[in-house]
Order: sequence, then structure tokens, then C-alpha cells
Amino acid sequence: MTLSHRTIKIASATVIAILIAQFLNLNYSVSAGIIAILSVLDTKKSSVLTALQRIASTVLALTIATVSSARSDGTRIVNFSAEPAATSEGRTSTCPSAGARTR
Repeated sequence: MTLSHRTIKIASATVIAILIAQFLNLNYSVSAGIIAILSVLDTKKSSVLTALQRIASTVLALTIATVSSARSDGTRIVNFSAEPAATSEGRTSTCPSAGARTR
């Protein structure tokens, strides 16, 4: 593949990725363009394999994060709510995970 073909391929993939992200009202749509730049390879096969590997690693990371943030008693290690968590003494704490701890 010549340099001009590769340049056109990367530029068009970047523009399309940004437009799709903006159409879906995603925050930081430029990030989609950066990912497109990093994902475009010389052949379709290598591009698809790279995309599948990235999807698999994302699913694995999500699974690990979900499993590691849950406790056996059903509470979360980290409380992501906007309300202050109540401690075991009845006080409120600004620490997001204070309400989930047991003493």
C-alpha cells in the first residue's frame, strides 16, 4: 500500500469515526478519531483482528472491574452515589466507600 493510499484511508476513517460519535451524541468524539487512527492497519484482516482483540480486552477489563467491586454481602466496595454515605456510627462521611465498610 502506498503512502498516499494509507493517508487517505486513515483520514477518511478518522472523519467517519468522529461523525458517527457526534451523531450518537458521545462525549469526547475526537477520541473516536484517535482510536480510528490507531486502528487502521495495512490490511482489512489485521484491522479486524486488532478490533476484536480490543473488544475482548475491554470485556475482560469490565468483568474484572465488576467482580472486584462487588462484595459477598451484596454491598459495593466503592459507592458511586452523589449522596454522602452513612457510617456504622450514623454519621455521614464524604468518603465514597465509608458506608460500604464493616468494622
